[in-house]
Amino acid sequence: PAYPRYDFSGFSGETEMKKALAFSLLFASGVAAAQQSGFYVGAGVGQGKVSIDNGASDALVNAGATNVSSSKDNTDTSYKIFAGYQINKNFEVEGGYANFGKYKASASGTIAGGPISASGDVKSYAIFLDAVGIAPVTEAFSVFGKAGVAFTDTEANASASGAGVAASASDSARKWVPKLGVGAQFYVSRNVALRAEYEYYFKVGDQNSTGQSDVQVLTAGVTIGF
Repeated sequence: PAYPRYDFSGFSGETEMKKALAFSLLFASGVAAAQQSGFYVGAGVGQGKVSIDNGASDALVNAGATNVSSSKDNTDTSYKIFAGYQINKNFEVEGGYANFGKYKASASGTIAGGPISASGDVKSYAIFLDAVGIAPVTEAFSVFGKAGVAFTDTEANASASGAGVAASASDSARKWVPKLGVGAQFYVSRNVALRAEYEYYFKVGDQNSTGQSDVQVLTAGVTIGF
């Protein structure tokens, strides 16, 4: 068979040839190969978002308040920790804990000539299990989709004060919900990868107690394989 011919005429001697070969090997080693199977752990942080009505404003209006103004914050920092097992280059099973953060709403107004205010917050977390399908694009980069279930715990608190009265209430809801997600992963070494993903949890909370909303979470993180 014919072998490729290399022209080293531009190098001054054996030392330069060794340098050139070493550089070539170093460049080749920089191309990371993805882990094909085995256990891994990971963590991610980003932002959660919910759809919330301003129940604090509605409560004041229903109580007869006027000049009502309100505000709400439907985003907060979200984080997750997880572990999984990659069965092969196209499939893995993953489970973990996700904290969605805390979301707040408040309102103020006037009733019987005096000020009145109300506020509420809701926070939630999930324990989840996903089946993950992987589509490798290169040796180091892949995209994935996931489908799974999550056990969610949601807590809501509300309070009001003014017009000579003060009141507070709290409630909670726990339920199983479905979830979906998509993402991408880049291996910086055989066992370490950077990950970005978007996940969607359906109907978290209870409509009649804590309030109910879909939760969207966008995170960036890292995985470490074993």
